[in-house]
Amino acid sequence: MSKPTTFTSLAEASGAGIFPRWMAFLGYGLALLLLLSIGSFYWAPLAFPLWVLLISIYILLANLLPKKTFS
Repeated sequence: MSKPTTFTSLAEASGAGIFPRWMAFLGYGLALLLLLSIGSFYWAPLAFPLWVLLISIYILLANLLPKKTFS
């Protein structure tokens, strides 16, 4: 269930510029890992929650840190 959610959110967020490109590529890699490693790695189910944690921390820090204004 997490694979379609990961691909959909990456497509929307990377197109809108919500997070950096490296984070989008990391997400695509993790989604591909989840898709191809059905039962192969015992730690694979932790990849999706860790990716969500990474995205959440990035968005939280982006909202808390002062934005640079160019004048």
